[in-house]
Amino acid sequence: MSSARLQKEIIWSGLSSKVRSQLVEFDVFSEIDSTNRWASQMMADHGCGGVLCLSEKQTAGRGRYGKSWYSPFGENIYFSWGCEIEKPIEELSTLSLVVGVHLAKAFEKIGVSNITLKWPNDLFLNEKKIAGVLIEVIGSPALTKTSGKLNTVQVVIGVGININMRSDSENIAKPWCSLLSEIEANGWEQRFENYMIEHDGRKKICRNKLAKVLITDIIEGVMNFAEVGFDFYKAIWSRFDCLKNRRVVFCENQNRIVGVGRGISASGEYLVDVDGQIKTLKYGELSVALN
Repeated sequence: MSSARLQKEIIWSGLSSKVRSQLVEFDVFSEIDSTNRWASQMMADHGCGGVLCLSEKQTAGRGRYGKSWYSPFGENIYFSWGCEIEKPIEELSTLSLVVGVHLAKAFEKIGVSNITLKWPNDLFLNEKKIAGVLIEVIGSPALTKTSGKLNTVQVVIGVGININMRSDSENIAKPWCSLLSEIEANGWEQRFENYMIEHDGRKKICRNKLAKVLITDIIEGVMNFAEVGFDFYKAIWSRFDCLKNRRVVFCENQNRIVGVGRGISASGEYLVDVDGQIKTLKYGELSVALN
């Protein structure tokens, strides 16, 4: 019987050789305050990138703007990858979009339908949030010990994905889902039978199998981004855009502004049509406007 717990050896053996060659430190924890904090500390200790960890639980998991990320034990996948990317720092503003693309494509690869992306860093399934990405730049562009090249930036990429969490959780305010809840709600059990295990008399998704796919696709994807840049990804991201041509709302100078989503610019900002004028959002919160 497959284990319901995350298994370091199983995940490691399932990563591609290309990914394993990029890692100098890999670990799986039962509990940690924050996988992003661990990755930042490990890069400081090693003086280089190439660190990856997962945890069964985070006691201080966080999202953008310091918001807490609910991280119960043994239900989901939380991982952080600390890496070095040879890019001017201004080009890294699109990194969360690139990670989102590879996360969405990985979900499609395993058979998930109706995956969309909400600018700048959320993954939605059937109009409910299933995953989030947190990008943290460590320090500033510098000559690094490993590459000896300018414009190498240390970055931590944190990903949280709702896998087996049940919909009776009351700790998340906004509409959300887990992969398991959507499998059950949509009758996708046969489609995902290779990812299912029996645990405590209930069907669950094998997180070890899923983690190998998701981590490999994201790390290899970011390596590709470092070579080809964001131009390659713009059209792909637009295919998943859940806000385009919909009424959206955002805040500007503490005012609530309603407009129509018009997609992303060549440099990853979100474009909103407000009464015929295009507003360009470089950061902030953007969501579907309710009546």
